[in-house]
This record gives sequence, structure tokens and C-alpha cells, in this order.
Amino acid sequence: MMQRETNPSASLIDRTIKMRKETEAKKVVLAWGLLNVSVAGMIYTEMTGKLISSYYNVTYWPLWYIELALASLFSLNALFDFWRYFKYTVAPTSLVVSPGQQTLLGLKTAVESSGLRSRYRSSPTVYNSPTDKEDYMTDLRTLDTFLRSEEEKQHRVKLGSPDSTSPSTSPTFWNYNRSMGDYAQTLKKFQYQLACRSQAPCANKDEADLSSKQAAEEVWARVTMNRQLLDHMDSWTAKFRNWISETILVPLVQEMESVSTQMRRMGCPELQIGEASITSLKQAALVKAPLIPTLNTIVQYLDLTPNQEYLFERIKELSQGGCMSSFRWNRGGDFKGRKWDTDLPTDSAIIMHVFCTYLDSRLPPHPKYPDGKTFTSQHFVQTPNKPDVTNENVFCIYQSAINPPHYELIYQRHVYNLPKGRNNMFHTLLMFLYIIKTKESGMLGRVNLGLSGVNILWIFGE
Repeated sequence: MMQRETNPSASLIDRTIKMRKETEAKKVVLAWGLLNVSVAGMIYTEMTGKLISSYYNVTYWPLWYIELALASLFSLNALFDFWRYFKYTVAPTSLVVSPGQQTLLGLKTAVESSGLRSRYRSSPTVYNSPTDKEDYMTDLRTLDTFLRSEEEKQHRVKLGSPDSTSPSTSPTFWNYNRSMGDYAQTLKKFQYQLACRSQAPCANKDEADLSSKQAAEEVWARVTMNRQLLDHMDSWTAKFRNWISETILVPLVQEMESVSTQMRRMGCPELQIGEASITSLKQAALVKAPLIPTLNTIVQYLDLTPNQEYLFERIKELSQGGCMSSFRWNRGGDFKGRKWDTDLPTDSAIIMHVFCTYLDSRLPPHPKYPDGKTFTSQHFVQTPNKPDVTNENVFCIYQSAINPPHYELIYQRHVYNLPKGRNNMFHTLLMFLYIIKTKESGMLGRVNLGLSGVNILWIFGE
């Protein structure tokens, strides 16, 4: 008894193993019991109808006694098997969770869980010990149900850091066509978390939030009269952030690291992405295009700021977490021990740049834009430049402010100005895509953004 109290893990493991063996044995004896009953029934049928004797015209009288012996043997075997099955069912090994074994149950949950469960690395929560007879776990199904319910409680209380996408399962940098099914496992694996609100005190916080929501509804009402669609805005934003991460950022980081490795093998260690200047990388892209054809495309993504080291590190940070959990709309990350400052691009600027660059690579070349920035030149305008609002053909995203960043949408001589703040960029891009889906038949010029093309419109659902 003292042995069991001082070593609860051994006792619990032994009983768990015994339960598992009993479950398997119960299945086996039931199968054998049914088989023995079937064979005995066949023999009794032959004895009654004398099928073999009639068919072969045999009158050998000891045959009946042989059949009787076999039928009795199989019947006894069946009775024995059913008795064992009844024993396992009525009196199984009970797995009662004592306080000393609660921690072990938590560890068992952490070890057996995978995917989303493995992300929670904090210590397990305290499990309630069953006290009533009805709470005793007598089979593996009950144990699994108990562990799942306790784990769900743990998930609601604790938050962990999601693992980055495995290179073996993430898409390649050039795998553009992705269906909604491709994101199913990813969406299960990662939980989208709303951005943290500012902790600054605000006397009229509720009123400000309500006013912002009403302002957003008024802007969206000019695009669609279905106000119920706005209830899906958080879901759309989560899917869109995930799409950017999985389709652009993660493959981009993998390709940049691959190119740096190829540069070292070619004897050019000074041309490491994140260390070399953008000018050096552009020259290398021209010279080494036959050897590293993806370098020229990567350079387009990096052509945002002279500080290549910060940009490379920040893109890597944003690619982690599934839904860009480190994203800061009006600033960036700390760099080399100093706080972010306005000499560095905001996260909004980085995401907008990689989004535009990605669509640049998806749109066909245009003679008016020999630099290859077909989408950026046509559909993105940044202050101090201003879009021609009087031109009915202008359909673009307009960044009207740099710090803090603010974006507006221009479509058919109308300016759609969504509320300022952390979701302004994502909601503006969502409106841009929603207009393409509902008013442009899913086409951006000659490119389909639906299933047969870029495949981004799936985020809106049916």
C-alpha cells in the first residue's frame, strides 16, 4: 500500500496497460466465441439433416458420434469464450485517479497529444479526482474522454507558443495554387488570436469602439447591403493573415535561406541575404541568374529598406506563429537591443509590400511596367503620391499616412476610408478582394483570384 502511494506513476501505468490488454483480449474472445458458435451450429445442422450421409450415400454409423463430439467441443469453447467476455465486461480493471496521479495524467496528455496540443508547454492543470462510483474510468474510451475534456479546459485557460511550420510540410515558394483544403490542417493547428488592445486608459473606450464599428458598417454598406457579412470580419481577417503567412512569408523565408546556402557553396559568403546590401543583391541577381533563378524574385521582396538585416529578421519573425502573432500594425520589432523607431518600416509596410510583390509575380508582364511591378504600379499608391479619384478605371489601395500607417480604397471614383487602427490595413485589403469577388467576377485584370488562379478568395467562404 505504501509502495502504491509513494509511486503513483507505476501503479497508474500498470493499470492503464492492464486496461489496454483487457480491451484487446475482450475483442479476441468475442471473435473466437462467435466463430465457435458458428462452427458448432453448422455441425448440429449436419447431424440433424444428415447432409453428408445423404450426399455421399454413406451409412457409417460412428460418423454421428464424431460429429457429436466435435459439436460439443466447439460449444464448450464458445461458452468459455463468452464467459471470459462477460468477465471482462462486468468486472474490468478500474482506473481511479488519485491526487498523487493527477500530475501523471497531465504528462500523459502532453505526451500523447499532437498538433495543436503539443503547442501548450506550460505545466498541466490540476485534474479533478473522481470521487463517485460513476466517475470511475473502466475503459479506454472513458479515459480518452476524460483527458480530452480536461485538455479543453487547459486550452481555455492557458496559451502556448505555436510551433513554426515544418519545412517538410510547408509549400514551396512557387506553389501558388492552394485550395481551401490545403489550409484545413493549418487552421486546426493554429489558433488565431485577436490583437491585444492598447492598455492606455480611455474613459470613453466603449463609445470609441462602438463608433468605430458603426463607421466601418457605413463604409461597407456602400459596397454590400448585406450587413450580416460584417459578422464574419474577424474570421476573414484570421484566414487572410494565415494565407499571407502560409503562402508568402513561410515559403519566402525558406527560399531566402536556401539562396544563402547556395551562395556559400558557390564561394560567395559575402552575398548572404540579410547581410549584403540590396544593391549587391540586385547585381548578383543579374550575374548569377542562370545559376540561382529565384534570386531576382527574392530581391523584389527585399527592396523596401536599406536595413536588410532588420528586414530579413523581421520577415522571419512574422512568418512564425501561423497568423503572424508578432505583427504590430504601427511599429515593428526591437532590433539589436534598441526599440523600434521610424527609420525602420512598420509591420504594416512590410506586409503590404510582400503582398503587392507577390501579386506582381502573379500578374502577366505589362509593357508599361518593365520593372515587373505590374500590380504595385496599377493598384497601390503611397503618399506623397495621390491617386486620380476622378478616373473611373482607378482601382487601388492608397496609403495616405506612413506613421502611423493608414490605408484607403479607391474604386469607381469613390473613396472607401475604413476606421484607423490595428485592422485598417487588413480590412482595406479584404474590401479590395471582396470587390474583386463580387463586382469583378473574381478577376483582377486577366488573372483569376479564385480557385483556378491565385486562390485567395476562398477566405470569404461560399
